[in-house]
Amino acid sequence: MVQRIPEYWRYIGQVLATFSALLCGLQGVFVVLCGIKEWINTVYRLAAWPGLMANSRTRYKPGLQVPGT
Repeated sequence: MVQRIPEYWRYIGQVLATFSALLCGLQGVFVVLCGIKEWINTVYRLAAWPGLMANSRTRYKPGLQVPGT
């Protein structure tokens, strides 16, 4: 004897599936955003490094910490 699945169980299943898919999507977006942020930080550090080296000779006195190191 085959029992029919009640409608509300199908509805709950759909809601759970949608919710988990949304969570996975949000996690993916979060990972991508974090990766972009890290990449921008790295590029910024690489671009700023020669400037910091030049500044360390002129603006900063010997013995002071150079920002970014």
